[in-house]
Amino acid sequence: MENYYRTRAPPENRTGADTLRPLQEITLPEPADMIHKKEIPKPDGPGISFFFQQFRSILQRGRFQRHIPNTTNAVCIAPLIGIHDNLTAHKEHAVRIIGIVTRLGSRGIRPINTPGIPVLGVWGFLLHDTVMTPWRVLIVAENLNQLVNTDLITNLNPAPNPDLFADMSWIRPGRSLWSWWSGIDGRYMTLEGEREVINLAASMGYEYSTLDEGWEELPDKWNTLRKLADHAAEKGVGLFVWRHWKRLNDPADNYAELQHFLDSVTGCGIRGVKIDFMNGEGLQQIRFTTAVLEQAAKRHLLVNFHGCQKPSGESRTYPNELTREGVRGLELNRITANYLERMRAAGISVSDRKTLPGDENRNIPASHSATLPFTRCVTGPADYTPVAFSMPGDVLPAQQLACAYLIGSPLITLAENPFYLLKEKRLQPAVEFLRELPTCWDETVVLPQSRIGELALMARRSGATWYLAAAAAINFQGKIPLDFLGPGLWRATILEDDGKNGFLRSERTLKADTSIPVALQSNAGCVIRFVRQ
Repeated sequence: MENYYRTRAPPENRTGADTLRPLQEITLPEPADMIHKKEIPKPDGPGISFFFQQFRSILQRGRFQRHIPNTTNAVCIAPLIGIHDNLTAHKEHAVRIIGIVTRLGSRGIRPINTPGIPVLGVWGFLLHDTVMTPWRVLIVAENLNQLVNTDLITNLNPAPNPDLFADMSWIRPGRSLWSWWSGIDGRYMTLEGEREVINLAASMGYEYSTLDEGWEELPDKWNTLRKLADHAAEKGVGLFVWRHWKRLNDPADNYAELQHFLDSVTGCGIRGVKIDFMNGEGLQQIRFTTAVLEQAAKRHLLVNFHGCQKPSGESRTYPNELTREGVRGLELNRITANYLERMRAAGISVSDRKTLPGDENRNIPASHSATLPFTRCVTGPADYTPVAFSMPGDVLPAQQLACAYLIGSPLITLAENPFYLLKEKRLQPAVEFLRELPTCWDETVVLPQSRIGELALMARRSGATWYLAAAAAINFQGKIPLDFLGPGLWRATILEDDGKNGFLRSERTLKADTSIPVALQSNAGCVIRFVRQ
């Protein structure tokens, strides 16, 4: 069942309770597809509507909560068209979530003089004139396969502007190498080091390389950037370049500073921009990111947003947005490694520190790998920056590899040091798979053994090739039916953990009417490639 609606609020003080009533009237498990749009006429004369948002989606930044908080002072009104509070649920949690929506809905749009609620600042803002609320979406699926395969969030967004996207041949998904996460053996942001990363990207058949924070400290930065872009183009590789949003977020003259930057990187032959640290979804951030997408499209530039909220289908309207972060990704393992090194140097014990998995200074746990495909990824692409073999935390190598298949993104940026990746003998079975890593899938099947936070088990097809990927936060043993394969004989190439921090590679020939045994310990994973004989 999918329920979605939007309302139109006039510029006057209203409680707004009636505007959210349709969502409160859902009755489970009645199957239905419902749309409700309630139009409220705009009154005469000036007025002000106040939108207040304290409640943060339970899926914010992809962190799964088994127990949904009892929020009593919250509203479910987002500040701008195109942003939504996405509530997705496995069926067993649906009633609890609907209860929260009911409480939130009853508070609705708050009048500006409500005691105890700030009018401005981080909690809300004033908007003049009539405001159309964003879509409110509740997705209740019979199983995880239905949940993962919904495209509701994307399709509630407008189609691309045909004037802006008449030609989309320049929009090219792909894989990227990245030097920031590892520092590439002390060669980070050196001309020699970044050129070599580009060379390795070309040798792997990758479409992109990413120049992150620090490129502007290179000598004669614009000429250096042009030289790197020219070198990349000769190798068939496109470059993404990073910049902090505060250096671009000036709305004056239609974001003239942003336009100047985009003109400069376009003139150097750059293919995409990585804009970072918006760290919120307030009005100025949303206006800014929209301006970035529009202005980048005019220059045929691709976009990767970091330090941002989860997606709400923007990539349908602006297909040049290949991906965005809005997720607790593997950069956290680098942050944790640096933190532990500082604490050790200072002689401070951190063994008893009280934090939650996924917090700062704590490695990404396996339960996170087994959660994201069914929560954060339902809303859209996630730049998780997968594959962390040298700073893995407790997650074993095959699960690190599996995340590149489970957590989807049209732009996949590998975290791992490319020099280490290609020379480390124990990792070469994974390199074989990473060279051909798909970024876009023709078909996805979530297998019924999957459990949110415990086991992610998916079969995905790219062209004629199928892949089976698994990430376990529990011990699992079972036989996986291969009925997702077509008829005939299939050659299965299996990568699993070898118990020695490496990979065990094996092959076998199978039919679609058989099954394949899978045995995983907690923190382990596997990836299996199926090629028709």
